[in-house]
Amino acid sequence: MFLGHSDPRWTRVMNAYTVSKPFDLIGVVPHILGYRPNESLVLVTGSRGPANRGEVGLTLRFDYGFADAAKLDDDDLDAIAGMVQHSEDAAAVFPIVFSDEIPAALGLTGEEASDLLFEHFQLPVLLICSALIEAGYEVVDPLWTGAGFCGSLTDRTAVFDSTVGTAAEVSVRMIADGMSHADDFTDAVSHPPADGQLLADLDLIRREELSDVDLFDAALSDILRLHEIARGGSQHGSLDGLPTARGAVGIERMCEQLWSRDCIQMMLGFEHPSFLPAELGRLGPREFMHYARPICSSHEAAASMIGLSPERPDFALTGFSVAYLSRLVSVVSIRHRAAVLAILAWMEWSRARNSFAAHYASCALELDPDYTLAQLMSAAVAQGMPPAWMAKHQ
Repeated sequence: MFLGHSDPRWTRVMNAYTVSKPFDLIGVVPHILGYRPNESLVLVTGSRGPANRGEVGLTLRFDYGFADAAKLDDDDLDAIAGMVQHSEDAAAVFPIVFSDEIPAALGLTGEEASDLLFEHFQLPVLLICSALIEAGYEVVDPLWTGAGFCGSLTDRTAVFDSTVGTAAEVSVRMIADGMSHADDFTDAVSHPPADGQLLADLDLIRREELSDVDLFDAALSDILRLHEIARGGSQHGSLDGLPTARGAVGIERMCEQLWSRDCIQMMLGFEHPSFLPAELGRLGPREFMHYARPICSSHEAAASMIGLSPERPDFALTGFSVAYLSRLVSVVSIRHRAAVLAILAWMEWSRARNSFAAHYASCALELDPDYTLAQLMSAAVAQGMPPAWMAKHQ
């Protein structure tokens, strides 16, 4: 199961776009998730903003292949309704199933039509809709899309070409404005290739044997620059020269001790009271490490870390943190790669993006089966352990 909020680019500009009908969401959902889902049930929540304008809110994706549809039970229904409640202002829910099996069941892809197969996917969604209605939400007629078609789950005759959603005005405008999404999950979790010059510079800096104090300063400089870019409203695909060679080696050095690795997580949340970017920017040269060490060694600091804090993180800002870490994966040394992947898993778990967290934790454990943070993240996802900001609503 994956629970996710809007992609940071969408979060920042959603008010510039108008979703005029439910089918429009078929083209919008991949931008929200960051990739086009398959064998998935997506629940898009809607709320009323200023001037009674409808706004897209928390968006949830659940695995919904043949086996997933077969095992839905009452506990699952309660859990799904509870997750929707994390969108505190949600008034309506728009269910969409992304599946190539539904058009096959309708005989649209060359196979013989099968009422039994269609109902296998239809009935669990209707049960979910009933549970959400009982919980007080307005639930819009559930839709499906796949194999170039789309339609209604309640009216089998309502079948259209999928371009009614993907070529809708809102989708066309988003693409024209430079918005993009990955083709699939595999593409979404791939890391940008390392720049050859950056790798050469990294080798030179590693040979300099710089002090911890200087390298921690370099890592801080990267993260402060990252915050400036995020605040400036850029797309997170354009990180303007980040990571720098010195900053990447600084991150490597910080990954070598538990307290300083925790410090990376605290800083990349951008809202930790002891590591607010504005305050860190006032530190003088060579002051950062001495400032951070006593704070990060305390239990009180950990309680305010992203994921452990009861405050919901800023999804837009932390999307840039995830993009920065993803770039680091390709450039840090193999000895430090498991740590960066584990931090990446932590950030995604903290943002309730469990599919991403599980993937990065698994990659970290392939490199180092004993890496504790990766083990913790893998267990948290497997056991359905939510970040603190979600757990407080349960």
